[in-house]
Amino acid sequence: MKNLAAFRPEVQRRIRAAKKVLLFLDYDGTLVPIRPTPGLARLSAGQKQLLAGLARRPRFKVGLLTGRSLPDIRKAVRVPGLFFAANYGLAVATPQKSWVHPEARKLASRLKKLWPRLRGLAAEFPGVRIEDKLLTVAIHYRQYKGKPERLKKRLEDIIRARPQMFRLKTGKKIFEVYPAVAWDKGKALLKVEKLLGYRRAPLVLFFGDDRADEEAFRQMNAKHISVAVGRSKNTAARYFCRDSREVARFLQELLKLESDEKS
Repeated sequence: MKNLAAFRPEVQRRIRAAKKVLLFLDYDGTLVPIRPTPGLARLSAGQKQLLAGLARRPRFKVGLLTGRSLPDIRKAVRVPGLFFAANYGLAVATPQKSWVHPEARKLASRLKKLWPRLRGLAAEFPGVRIEDKLLTVAIHYRQYKGKPERLKKRLEDIIRARPQMFRLKTGKKIFEVYPAVAWDKGKALLKVEKLLGYRRAPLVLFFGDDRADEEAFRQMNAKHISVAVGRSKNTAARYFCRDSREVARFLQELLKLESDEKS
């Protein structure tokens, strides 16, 4: 895997040659550093201007592919002209269209029936925070001092009665009760591309930092540009960068590249 900083000219040449560019960004750990609670992970005014500037470029479509719920990521970003693929791509909203995975929509009412038991975990495991994300439920344990294996076993016990309906996803200090549907961020990439109405396949760029982002990296072939943030091993991405600051630096250079092309 290649260091994005070292191979920036190569990547920029590929972007410059593309007629259309579809840029996906994860949020937590990619655009912004991971914080003790999601509410503390905020975009700066400069980052918002950067995203808005790229979204205004005719060749570019820019959006977020995130585990956050659709209302949450919209509130966190507040930038016009972007698309959002929320809940790991189970819910998609573009400026013109919206879509929710039909099976996940059906299972949302069943998920609500699990909510009392899931909410009770916060008292049983001090430091654990339970988040209702409409189509999924997140169990954050970043501030939990005990062994996560014990928490995971309790979650598995809760969903065991409905194995055909729900499964457990894992991420960075998070477990997620997720509908048992054949869907992931890789499939979400293709769905967004279809909803945006491309006649010819665009060049896809995706920056992500978590285990769930590997699903998207594996979906992308060598024609596209996949970047793992914070990791240089055990990833299907073709490039890596160190942190969200390097992501911002690359996006700034990308906007400058587009501005230079226009002038």
